[in-house]
Amino acid sequence: RQWVSGKANGGFFVKSFPYWDAERTCLDIAYEATPEELPPQVRALRVLHRSGQTFITWTEVENLVSKDEISWGELKSILEGIDREREARYCVYRSEKPITAQTLPGAELIARVLPLSCWNINGRNIEKPIDDVIANQPVLVFGHGNPFGDADIDGPFGLDCQMERLVVNEGEPPLALGTGLYVHTAAEKGRAYYAVVTSVDGKQNTVQFSADNSLSEPVEEVPGEPEPVLQKVLRPGPFWSYPDRRLHYVRWVAPPHVNLPCHYYNWSVALPRELKEGAPLELSLHRDKHSYYRTQYRLERDSMVLSPHDFPTRSWWYGYHESEGTLKSFKQGVIHNYTERRLLSFVDWARDKWKADRQRILVTGVAWSGGGGALHLGIRHPDVFNLVVAGHGIPDYANAVKSAEDRRLKRVFEPLESLWGKVDWNLKTDTGKSVWEELNLTKTVARLPAKAELPMVAMTARHYVGWGLWPTWHQFFNVMLEKRRAILADFMWYGGRLLPVSATGTSPNVIRLDIRKNRSMLAFKDPGTAVLEKPEGGMGQFNLGFRWRTDELVDEPDRCEVTIFWQGKGNSATGDITLRRLQKFRPLRDKSYKWTHQSLEGGTVLQEGEVTVDSTGLLTIKGVEVSRSATRLVILPAAGDRRFGQ
Repeated sequence: RQWVSGKANGGFFVKSFPYWDAERTCLDIAYEATPEELPPQVRALRVLHRSGQTFITWTEVENLVSKDEISWGELKSILEGIDREREARYCVYRSEKPITAQTLPGAELIARVLPLSCWNINGRNIEKPIDDVIANQPVLVFGHGNPFGDADIDGPFGLDCQMERLVVNEGEPPLALGTGLYVHTAAEKGRAYYAVVTSVDGKQNTVQFSADNSLSEPVEEVPGEPEPVLQKVLRPGPFWSYPDRRLHYVRWVAPPHVNLPCHYYNWSVALPRELKEGAPLELSLHRDKHSYYRTQYRLERDSMVLSPHDFPTRSWWYGYHESEGTLKSFKQGVIHNYTERRLLSFVDWARDKWKADRQRILVTGVAWSGGGGALHLGIRHPDVFNLVVAGHGIPDYANAVKSAEDRRLKRVFEPLESLWGKVDWNLKTDTGKSVWEELNLTKTVARLPAKAELPMVAMTARHYVGWGLWPTWHQFFNVMLEKRRAILADFMWYGGRLLPVSATGTSPNVIRLDIRKNRSMLAFKDPGTAVLEKPEGGMGQFNLGFRWRTDELVDEPDRCEVTIFWQGKGNSATGDITLRRLQKFRPLRDKSYKWTHQSLEGGTVLQEGEVTVDSTGLLTIKGVEVSRSATRLVILPAAGDRRFGQ
């Protein structure tokens, strides 16, 4: 009673509350009373159910934005002052019975929605304002410096981003000004009534109900996989020159793809002009501070490129604690791979919608979260991805947090402990493991059975700011080699951003390989990689010169043949070759196989030998001399093996 009358705080003791703003904290008390001076009720309630989701819209009692074109800076200012004069909320109720003043106590309050929910606030970015305002010419020349280096989503350029309203029905205009929106994801099949009640300064209008704010007929709800909603076709811009059609999508999700209901995420989908059934699919994870808005690159000329957005919670493309956005602490609950789930779900949807090739789905990203996210997604989900192209990805995040001595790297990796808790806390994931243990790819690869297939990995690392991280990269690379997995690496002082492995790409440094899940693959080991045993050294390009002709493979029950050649420094190199992803040729443990290395012209035998499949079931041929002139490697069951010729 003293607090309600306006007297000072009666005595809360706060032991620990990081970032707490005590001056802005108040005590919220709910109580029952006869409402007086009722706030006006909402109008034009509309409810539509499709693909497992119910879209609820209404006309708000006050339109805080009166113009169609508004920048993020302007909208941000309005949002920050939205409760300055009064606190307006829209209470969404759900019930199995019609909702009236008499039945309202039996209805479930599923949401309290802030004003301005029709605006795509999560869609803001720095690329759009740069393209719209500054780089609106076909060619922009600005010298060697980057004039957009200080761009920030809530700072330079980002505040200029022109905001857009959400589209909830594909093919229809965006929601009108002053429209409220809430999306409910159905958990079970049934019929439901909805009502929206206005609340001002905590006082709800629980008296006035009509067809304007309460359904007279129920909506039929059926659980299903939520479908993304097309917002518009993005116009061409100066920073992408791909002949494609770029589509902007928004997808609303609920648990298990996020921890709270009614979250939405922005995507762009870049489709080649002549999209063919069975095209490859690329999941392209944006760089730090960037977004879904641009297609950052395309590795295959005919692929569709999916560009997601790791925002508003930057999760490093993995996930976060279930307490995020609540008043719970890290002790209450566990960490979930929410982001991975929503990415994989969208990949499934896009793959089916455009009939992409299931055997050619790759994941790629660059520095630091983008490269790390690509590396982790590919290794953790080998059933989905056939190839990983990662620029400066981190295989062991705990090591990165502890080893980041450079101040620039500290700014990069320290936020991980805000996301997943201190490394020493070892907070658990929903699998029961420590999150830092689960996100240690070096240990993940070491634990896998030798014959378990992984995507080919093409990775880079930059030494100039990553001296403390050098052992992290080396340990992962070494365990991939030790387990005889396909990996290419470029570990240099500055280093290239990517190792573009592609069958059709036009990059001058493209590694011409057509990697597919249903096609045999070679895993090379360059003896020169022994230098990686010394973490303080080990700069260079490893395994990059080895090539094979993916279109000339012979993979039959009685033989395996492959054309190999060298494209690295010097005229030749010697390497160990392990056969992986074999489709029909299935080596058996403890069986012997004859291998012949011969020239293409005349069939001159250059090397030959016999190899026995080891206890892991892998067939590895050691000491193969690979030259610039293409040669043929032939593997057959050894004489006397009863399977020969079958």
